[in-house]
Amino acid sequence: MKKLILLLLIVIAASLPLRASIDDYYPYKVLPSSSNYGNTGILEVPNARMMPEASLRFNFSSSFPNEFTSLTASPFNWLEASYRYVEIKNQLYGPAAYSGNQSFKDKGFDIKIKLLNESYYLPQIAIGWNDLAGTGRFAAEYIAATKQILDLDFTLGLAWGSLGQDKNISNPFIDFDEDFRRRDSDTGEGGSFNYKSWFSGEEVSIYSGVEYYLWRYGVVLKLEYDTSNPDIGFSGPKLEVDSRFNIGLTKPVNENLSLGLSFERGNEFRFSFDIKGDYGRRPLVKKNDPPK
Repeated sequence: MKKLILLLLIVIAASLPLRASIDDYYPYKVLPSSSNYGNTGILEVPNARMMPEASLRFNFSSSFPNEFTSLTASPFNWLEASYRYVEIKNQLYGPAAYSGNQSFKDKGFDIKIKLLNESYYLPQIAIGWNDLAGTGRFAAEYIAATKQILDLDFTLGLAWGSLGQDKNISNPFIDFDEDFRRRDSDTGEGGSFNYKSWFSGEEVSIYSGVEYYLWRYGVVLKLEYDTSNPDIGFSGPKLEVDSRFNIGLTKPVNENLSLGLSFERGNEFRFSFDIKGDYGRRPLVKKNDPPK
């Protein structure tokens, strides 16, 4: 009997390191993906998720009229920064006398900072700035909270600027300082921090979205309520909007490449892809020389 108990204990001890999760049997690990702008988000609106530390991602997203090309880096697990280049196809670069039919080009710089890690009861919270040092055409600030419940990732956010054009609530910061009441919406040539306009405006927007993770198939389904309201024309010429809800999906082809397809504004399809790498897992260059 003692030998049987001893044998049973040995078998249990040996099996402990062999415990596996069902996630280990799925073909690819599904992670939060990029928004249309390149930073981590849903489609038009950002969430509170971040790329893993020491990651780099190239993103391309194309639809009429905006075509985004961006490079996003996460040097720390609490910071994400993006450089973005935009072609606006329904606007000319300047007078036809010298620009011909050349479309308008714009660039911008975005950052997102994680304020709170997700816990059992609390969501992950992040604060972000879009077009931080650009022309201001896509300038926006936001505070986002994201919480995972089973296979669903829920996001609720508060947005100013280009993302806050739905204007469904009053700006809560006005209660602290009247200077937050007025927002300077003038656009320039870029390269300056218009910090006086941050989180300013008479009214702002509450936005929301949800992502459904189909782990077995490596697919993320996305649904959001878009508060950028392109029919107002804040970030460019006015666009026809048949629906405020955008839907889409992303699917990894392998651990580095993901494809995306979405239907936005109720009348336009968007295609996207991103190429990413986690440079914190292994050294970029193999060292062959002997150690000192």
